[in-house]
Amino acid sequence: MAYTLKQARAVCDLSRREAALKIGVSENTLFNWETRKSYPGLIYIPKILAAYQLQSIDDLIFFDAKD
Repeated sequence: MAYTLKQARAVCDLSRREAALKIGVSENTLFNWETRKSYPGLIYIPKILAAYQLQSIDDLIFFDAKD
């Protein structure tokens, strides 16, 4: 999941700081999610989807920047 988080952020042209602010977490937390050191809790999934303009969790899990 972490790799797709980073891809989704890049496609939205958001810096890590901008994305973290939209989601409501620290830059360090977002970095940890993107590098698989930790994973977002369920309460953050809707915030992640909104920040990255995704429709559902399926878009996040299977998101591919090539599509």
